[in-house]
Amino acid sequence: MNAQEIIKKYLQGDKLESLIQELKENNIYFSNEENLDIRYSKLKENMEEKNKLYEEAQKHIEELSQGVKSGEE
Repeated sequence: MNAQEIIKKYLQGDKLESLIQELKENNIYFSNEENLDIRYSKLKENMEEKNKLYEEAQKHIEELSQGVKSGEE
């Protein structure tokens, strides 16, 4: 028995739909194990993209810092 089945056992009708809607609004989802691999892959890819952008930003900051230092001299 999974979490959704357990919740459905105790909640019926409008209460269940309200609960599901509130969970979605708060980015809380239920998923099967096979879906976790897909979600993990997407999150990992997203994190790698963000890290790459961060590294590029750090390089630009360093270049700008060096430009300011040489401009002061």
